[in-house]
Amino acid sequence: MQSTPSPPTAVDDPGDDTDEADVVAPAGDVGPVTEPEIPTVARHNRRSVIFLAVAVVLAAALIGWGLHTRAQDAAATRRLQVARAGVHRTVGDLLVAEVDLSTTKAQRTKVTGTLATETSLLRTTESQLAGERTTLSAQGIDITDLTSCLSGVQEALNAIALDDVPDALTSLEGVATQCQDAEPAP
Repeated sequence: MQSTPSPPTAVDDPGDDTDEADVVAPAGDVGPVTEPEIPTVARHNRRSVIFLAVAVVLAAALIGWGLHTRAQDAAATRRLQVARAGVHRTVGDLLVAEVDLSTTKAQRTKVTGTLATETSLLRTTESQLAGERTTLSAQGIDITDLTSCLSGVQEALNAIALDDVPDALTSLEGVATQCQDAEPAP
Protein backbone atom coordinates (compact mmCIF):
# COMPACT_ATOMS: atom_id res chain seq x y z
CA MET A 1 0.00 0.00 0.00
CA GLN A 2 1.10 3.28 -0.84
CA SER A 3 0.84 6.05 1.66
CA THR A 4 -0.32 9.45 0.74
CA PRO A 5 1.63 12.34 2.03
CA SER A 6 -0.18 14.25 4.74
CA PRO A 7 -0.52 18.00 4.55
CA PRO A 8 1.82 19.88 6.76
CA THR A 9 0.53 20.73 10.26
CA ALA A 10 0.57 24.18 11.72
CA VAL A 11 3.74 24.78 13.68
CA ASP A 12 3.33 26.64 16.94
CA ASP A 13 5.23 29.83 16.74
CA PRO A 14 6.22 31.15 20.21
CA GLY A 15 4.93 34.61 19.30
CA ASP A 16 1.66 33.17 17.91
CA ASP A 17 -1.37 33.15 20.22
CA THR A 18 -3.39 30.36 18.61
CA ASP A 19 -5.95 28.41 20.54
CA GLU A 20 -6.20 24.66 20.35
CA ALA A 21 -9.23 25.12 18.11
CA ASP A 22 -6.92 26.77 15.58
CA VAL A 23 -4.60 23.75 15.45
CA VAL A 24 -5.14 21.80 12.27
CA ALA A 25 -4.83 18.04 12.46
CA PRO A 26 -3.27 16.08 9.60
CA ALA A 27 -5.82 14.99 6.99
CA GLY A 28 -5.65 11.27 7.54
CA ASP A 29 -5.15 11.38 11.27
CA VAL A 30 -8.30 11.05 13.39
CA GLY A 31 -6.62 10.84 16.72
CA PRO A 32 -7.13 13.26 19.58
CA VAL A 33 -6.08 16.82 19.08
CA THR A 34 -3.53 17.89 21.68
CA GLU A 35 -2.35 21.29 22.64
CA PRO A 36 0.96 22.08 21.11
CA GLU A 37 3.87 22.43 23.45
CA ILE A 38 4.31 25.94 24.85
CA PRO A 39 7.91 26.72 25.52
CA THR A 40 8.79 27.09 29.21
CA VAL A 41 9.70 30.81 28.93
CA ALA A 42 6.38 31.66 27.32
CA ARG A 43 4.52 29.68 30.00
CA HIS A 44 6.50 31.47 32.72
CA ASN A 45 5.73 34.90 31.13
CA ARG A 46 2.04 34.06 30.97
CA ARG A 47 2.02 33.08 34.67
CA SER A 48 3.91 36.24 35.56
CA VAL A 49 1.38 38.38 33.69
CA ILE A 50 -1.54 36.64 35.45
CA PHE A 51 0.16 36.96 38.84
CA LEU A 52 0.90 40.63 38.15
CA ALA A 53 -2.72 41.27 37.09
CA VAL A 54 -4.04 39.59 40.27
CA ALA A 55 -1.56 41.60 42.37
CA VAL A 56 -2.64 44.88 40.70
CA VAL A 57 -6.34 44.08 41.26
CA LEU A 58 -5.64 43.10 44.87
CA ALA A 59 -3.58 46.28 45.44
CA ALA A 60 -6.34 48.43 43.91
CA ALA A 61 -8.90 46.73 46.16
CA LEU A 62 -6.71 47.30 49.23
CA ILE A 63 -6.15 50.96 48.29
CA GLY A 64 -9.88 51.46 47.75
CA TRP A 65 -10.65 49.78 51.07
CA GLY A 66 -8.01 51.94 52.78
CA LEU A 67 -9.48 55.12 51.29
CA HIS A 68 -12.98 54.06 52.35
CA THR A 69 -11.72 53.29 55.87
CA ARG A 70 -10.00 56.68 56.07
CA ALA A 71 -13.19 58.44 54.97
CA GLN A 72 -15.18 56.57 57.61
CA ASP A 73 -12.53 57.41 60.22
CA ALA A 74 -12.63 61.10 59.27
CA ALA A 75 -16.44 61.15 59.47
CA ALA A 76 -16.35 59.42 62.86
CA THR A 77 -13.73 61.92 64.06
CA ARG A 78 -15.95 64.85 62.98
CA ARG A 79 -18.96 63.33 64.76
CA LEU A 80 -16.83 62.81 67.87
CA GLN A 81 -15.65 66.43 67.78
CA VAL A 82 -19.26 67.65 67.47
CA ALA A 83 -20.29 65.41 70.36
CA ARG A 84 -17.40 66.67 72.51
CA ALA A 85 -18.38 70.28 71.78
CA GLY A 86 -21.94 69.44 72.82
CA VAL A 87 -20.68 67.87 76.03
CA HIS A 88 -18.55 70.95 76.80
CA ARG A 89 -21.58 73.22 76.25
CA THR A 90 -23.71 71.00 78.47
CA VAL A 91 -21.07 70.99 81.20
CA GLY A 92 -20.92 74.81 81.01
CA ASP A 93 -24.70 75.02 81.26
CA LEU A 94 -24.64 72.61 84.19
CA LEU A 95 -22.07 74.75 86.02
CA VAL A 96 -24.23 77.85 85.51
CA ALA A 97 -27.26 75.92 86.75
CA GLU A 98 -25.35 74.81 89.85
CA VAL A 99 -24.44 78.43 90.65
CA ASP A 100 -28.06 79.48 90.14
CA LEU A 101 -29.21 76.62 92.37
CA SER A 102 -26.78 77.63 95.11
CA THR A 103 -27.99 81.24 94.91
CA THR A 104 -31.62 80.13 95.01
CA LYS A 105 -30.96 77.87 98.00
CA ALA A 106 -29.31 80.75 99.86
CA GLN A 107 -32.26 83.02 99.07
CA ARG A 108 -34.69 80.32 100.18
CA THR A 109 -32.82 79.90 103.45
CA LYS A 110 -32.95 83.67 104.03
CA VAL A 111 -36.66 83.90 103.14
CA THR A 112 -37.43 80.86 105.31
CA GLY A 113 -35.68 82.56 108.24
CA THR A 114 -37.57 85.80 107.62
CA LEU A 115 -40.85 83.89 107.35
CA ALA A 116 -40.17 82.10 110.63
CA THR A 117 -39.41 85.44 112.34
CA GLU A 118 -42.52 87.11 110.91
CA THR A 119 -44.67 84.12 111.82
CA SER A 120 -43.39 84.29 115.39
CA LEU A 121 -44.13 88.03 115.53
CA LEU A 122 -47.61 87.47 114.13
CA ARG A 123 -48.37 84.83 116.76
CA THR A 124 -47.15 87.18 119.47
CA THR A 125 -49.34 90.00 118.11
CA GLU A 126 -52.35 87.68 117.84
CA SER A 127 -51.79 86.58 121.41
CA GLN A 128 -51.56 90.22 122.60
CA LEU A 129 -54.69 91.13 120.63
CA ALA A 130 -56.60 88.26 122.16
CA GLY A 131 -55.45 89.46 125.58
CA GLU A 132 -56.64 93.01 124.87
CA ARG A 133 -60.02 91.74 123.69
CA THR A 134 -60.35 89.74 126.86
CA THR A 135 -59.45 92.81 128.93
CA LEU A 136 -61.93 95.02 127.07
CA SER A 137 -64.62 92.36 127.31
CA ALA A 138 -63.98 92.05 131.06
CA GLN A 139 -64.42 95.83 131.34
CA GLY A 140 -67.73 95.51 129.52
CA ILE A 141 -66.59 97.35 126.37
CA ASP A 142 -67.77 96.02 123.00
CA ILE A 143 -65.34 96.97 120.24
CA THR A 144 -68.03 96.95 117.56
CA ASP A 145 -70.25 99.38 119.49
CA LEU A 146 -67.29 101.63 120.28
CA THR A 147 -66.27 101.71 116.58
CA SER A 148 -69.83 102.60 115.49
CA CYS A 149 -70.10 105.31 118.17
CA LEU A 150 -66.83 106.94 117.16
CA SER A 151 -67.80 106.88 113.45
CA GLY A 152 -71.08 108.68 114.23
CA VAL A 153 -69.29 111.29 116.38
CA GLN A 154 -66.81 111.91 113.54
CA GLU A 155 -69.66 112.46 111.06
CA ALA A 156 -71.29 114.93 113.50
CA LEU A 157 -68.03 116.87 113.89
CA ASN A 158 -67.63 117.06 110.10
CA ALA A 159 -71.20 118.40 109.78
CA ILE A 160 -70.54 121.04 112.48
CA ALA A 161 -67.38 122.10 110.62
CA LEU A 162 -69.62 122.76 107.61
CA ASP A 163 -72.16 124.65 109.78
CA ASP A 164 -74.70 121.89 109.24
CA VAL A 165 -76.05 121.45 112.76
CA PRO A 166 -79.18 119.46 111.77
CA ASP A 167 -77.02 116.76 110.12
CA ALA A 168 -74.71 116.75 113.12
CA LEU A 169 -77.66 116.11 115.46
CA THR A 170 -78.99 113.34 113.17
CA SER A 171 -75.58 111.60 113.16
CA LEU A 172 -75.35 111.76 116.97
CA GLU A 173 -78.90 110.48 117.42
CA GLY A 174 -78.13 107.55 115.01
CA VAL A 175 -75.24 106.30 117.17
CA ALA A 176 -76.58 107.18 120.64
CA THR A 177 -77.47 103.53 121.44
CA GLN A 178 -74.01 102.22 120.31
CA CYS A 179 -72.30 104.94 122.40
CA GLN A 180 -74.29 103.95 125.52
CA ASP A 181 -73.50 100.22 124.93
CA ALA A 182 -69.79 101.01 124.45
CA GLU A 183 -69.47 102.54 127.95
CA PRO A 184 -67.78 100.28 130.44
CA ALA A 185 -69.93 98.65 133.06
CA PRO A 186 -69.75 100.31 136.55
